[in-house]
Amino acid sequence: MPWVRIRCSYKPYCPSEIAVKRNTGFTLVELLVSLTVFLLVMAGVSTFYVTQSQVRLSEQLGLTMDDNLRLAAETVTFTLRNTGYGAPTGNFASWIPWVAITANPMITAGADAATPDTVSIAACTSAPVARLSAGAAVNATSLTLDSAAGLNATNKRLIYINDNELALITSVSGNTVNIDTNPTVAGPQGVGRAYAISTPICRVDVITYSVDTTAMKLMENDNQGAGAQAVMDGVINLKIVTDTTGTHPKYQVTITAKTSQTDPMTAAFKTRSIRSTASTRN
Repeated sequence: MPWVRIRCSYKPYCPSEIAVKRNTGFTLVELLVSLTVFLLVMAGVSTFYVTQSQVRLSEQLGLTMDDNLRLAAETVTFTLRNTGYGAPTGNFASWIPWVAITANPMITAGADAATPDTVSIAACTSAPVARLSAGAAVNATSLTLDSAAGLNATNKRLIYINDNELALITSVSGNTVNIDTNPTVAGPQGVGRAYAISTPICRVDVITYSVDTTAMKLMENDNQGAGAQAVMDGVINLKIVTDTTGTHPKYQVTITAKTSQTDPMTAAFKTRSIRSTASTRN
């Protein structure tokens, strides 16, 4: 602010000149210029913040989709790799009467490339569900187990004894199961060899994978009565191609996922696919 000088006419009481500071403040032009600069700076900061937020959200959507894809692919390919382990190779209607399965795996192709496939896979559980609590002689048609909690004659009916012999459960009483080792022959047929106490028993399950395109979920049905359950979000397509070259069949699995919301950077949904190959273990 500028200084000005004023004169005092009564000299005994004041000097001839007094310097005082004139309180002029900011001019309107100065205020407008300052406000304009401030607004420009804030606009730049706001734009940077919004852009960074959009970039972070875009990256998060992509990472979530990638995680869903990997987990979905691992789920399906792991089950496909066990196809046929401890399961019958034919006559499925007699061995697996609780599921309408005609092949293993049974792949039902979608109507077109955009329509998901469905696959049903029969395989034995990776770990025993029970063990013999008493030895079984040759031709025995009943087995005594340490626990029959994981078995029944309604929907968990096929077992694999000691990685050696299939047996269809016809009834369960406590921890005793009655079996038939050849359902194509009239009357229950007994085991073909003797089994010692603690012999492991695994259960043959049929798992069906499908895609709910409306809810965008990979569905898994263990065919035990609970129906299809969601196992992975964001999945919109499942395609399986069989490769019969080589000693064992291979299955090329392609899973496509979609983000749950539009990408703020492109205003469009992101989609991505992952492809993996499952070779059967036997």
